Amino acid sequence: KALSHTRATLYESKSYPGGHASSHRRGQFTFDEGPHLSFTKNERIRRLFADSVKGQFLEHPGLAVNYFRGTRLQHPAQCHLYPLPMDLKEKCLIDLLTAPALYQQPPKNYRDWCYRHFGKRFSEDFVRLYTRKYWTKELEELTTDWVGPRIHAPSADQVLSGAVQETQENFNYIMKFRYPKTGGFASFLKGLLPHRLPIRYEHQLHKIDTARKILHFNHGDSVPYDYLVSSLPLPLLIGMSTDVPKAIRQHAASLEWTSHLLVNVGLRGTLKEEAYWIYFYDEDIPFSRVSFPSRLSPGNAPKGHWSLQAEVVHSRQKPLASYETAVQKTLVALKKVKLIAKDSDIALVGYQDIHYANVIFNHARKKAVHAIHRYLHAHNIFPCGRYGEWAYLWTDESYESGYRAGRDVLNQLKRGCA
Repeated sequence: KALSHTRATLYESKSYPGGHASSHRRGQFTFDEGPHLSFTKNERIRRLFADSVKGQFLEHPGLAVNYFRGTRLQHPAQCHLYPLPMDLKEKCLIDLLTAPALYQQPPKNYRDWCYRHFGKRFSEDFVRLYTRKYWTKELEELTTDWVGPRIHAPSADQVLSGAVQETQENFNYIMKFRYPKTGGFASFLKGLLPHRLPIRYEHQLHKIDTARKILHFNHGDSVPYDYLVSSLPLPLLIGMSTDVPKAIRQHAASLEWTSHLLVNVGLRGTLKEEAYWIYFYDEDIPFSRVSFPSRLSPGNAPKGHWSLQAEVVHSRQKPLASYETAVQKTLVALKKVKLIAKDSDIALVGYQDIHYANVIFNHARKKAVHAIHRYLHAHNIFPCGRYGEWAYLWTDESYESGYRAGRDVLNQLKRGCA
């Protein structure tokens, strides 16, 4: 929208807008590309989302649970140790309470941060397992500049309170969230589409001639540009650009990311689960998280049915054997954890692979992104969004990132006219 009064054109590779914030119909079920919720505190974006659906949204509490060796713990687990076996709970509790005195040095990696805030036992039994599943990495391989409000560092009082009794106190960074009544999360994006900019759908970029400033698309079109705002993943953007120095290509090659295989299941009957999503730590369970689209909105499933979505994370370091094998293992595990009672309850099974899902905060990321951004800016290319900034941005932050990139182009245009 920052460029709506210019001669800009928006090119979209798919036949619809939204990127990973899209929603898809599967029979009479609606599934998002992973769990998407609006919990932004940005009033401008809250209004934009609300206006997009004409106020027709639902508001839910951020209720999540954890599944660990057959035991359910409220989220975050470090504040709700009570259901654990006594010996494990005692060891976790002692470590959690003594950790601040034992680990006082600034953290060099995510393991150091976890040891300091959770203690060694909880970090190894819980966080390491989930880090392997969700990030496909070991604790030592990650930095800490992504943590922010996403991981709750508990106080001693919070740990003790949740260890000696069942408590419903919520320390999740998502206290409440909004979701459209119909159409899936993508309905929130309708009001964000630029009304004055032409949009060219099904234009997949395959080469950028940075010297002559020409975009080459998959169906043969070639389009000149003065300035380019790009939400493409940085490895793709650098890979399709010509005349890129070797050092920049090496930086792009050092960037890592995860992909999410989404196993979408529609079921007959009534959903009995009260949580909106569940985290799974056990290594013999292939998925790291299960969410419930029909819990977000009844409109996501036909009457008399409900739905779930399981996320199986993979990457270059942890590839899938095959989609079919992963789906079958997921269905078996869903029965094991009692989310599916019997095969006859299943009305629909489908899957979608989200190739770029989360940015991995490895130790090369910060230096690489800085060098790549500096190179791109020098060639009038302004990256934005989660994959352009190569950062852990939520939907509202991605929108703001695109807006800032548009403003940067406007400032460049103004300087050119001065």
